[in-house]
Amino acid sequence: MSTRRAMAAIGSVVIALSITGCGEANGDLSPSRDDEPLELSDNATITYRFGDSSVPPEYHRSFEITVTIDKVLVVVDSYGDVLADESVELDSDVWEELQDTFESVQGLDVERGDIGCTGGTSRSLLVEDGNEELVDLDIDVCGGTNEDAADAVEEWIEPVLQAVDIETLTE
Repeated sequence: MSTRRAMAAIGSVVIALSITGCGEANGDLSPSRDDEPLELSDNATITYRFGDSSVPPEYHRSFEITVTIDKVLVVVDSYGDVLADESVELDSDVWEELQDTFESVQGLDVERGDIGCTGGTSRSLLVEDGNEELVDLDIDVCGGTNEDAADAVEEWIEPVLQAVDIETLTE
């Protein structure tokens, strides 16, 4: 191979690498933000909603909790009739546990359920830090769909549910 052809081939490879920006090949070894778990800061707000299945009003209990570093607001309702509306101080240990386990609710796989599925429940989780949405999940659980995602969210939020004694509030 002539020197001229070799130089042209090398030049072509250099141009191709610079155009494609080959990540690790060009020295960029840092992971992208998508690969890194997000952190739950002290300024974050968590909103968790549980929508009960279609049952008679005396048994139907849906609720929404809004959590900040030091407070939990809880509203329990039965088909729109508010049964409880309370504010509870949040122990710092609970917030720290949410921070330590926040990765468990990131990137959950949620399927769109069948429209009109009868008897299912729903959950939603919104975690915001300022104007940034860190997690935004709408989970319909019906006929076995999304049970793993719902379980993961419930396990993560459980320390808050215990702190507000959700079992008593939903009786």
